[in-house]
Amino acid sequence: MAEAGKLPAISDWAWFSAEREIKQALAQDIKDCPLSRAQIADALTRGAGWKITASQVDHWVAATNPHRFPASLLGLWVRITGSRRALEAQARVCGLIVADQVDCEFAALGRALVQREKLDGQFEALKSRLAGKA
Repeated sequence: MAEAGKLPAISDWAWFSAEREIKQALAQDIKDCPLSRAQIADALTRGAGWKITASQVDHWVAATNPHRFPASLLGLWVRITGSRRALEAQARVCGLIVADQVDCEFAALGRALVQREKLDGQFEALKSRLAGKA
């Protein structure tokens, strides 16, 4: 990963494949969603506040079409389709992962355990040094 404000090395430019990966994720989301493309477009329209057509949705998922899915709609897409594939694809480009609340709580638990072990070690070291001085 490049530092903020610095261009990454060409080998780090994973975003070149992100467009294809996101289109594939969107297409799979549509296949797995019980809603039709038209229903997805209507739900996006209601959530976004501007007209989105089934044709636009088709353009966004077509591998050979240059139209790109607007990142500002990712949150709506996840809620409408029930899938976070496209969001996960976008996050991977940034070197990140998408975590739900349970994932975050497990991460917090792990950090707390590591901190507790460190404090336990410090406690034991102090106890050993002070043994016999009381």
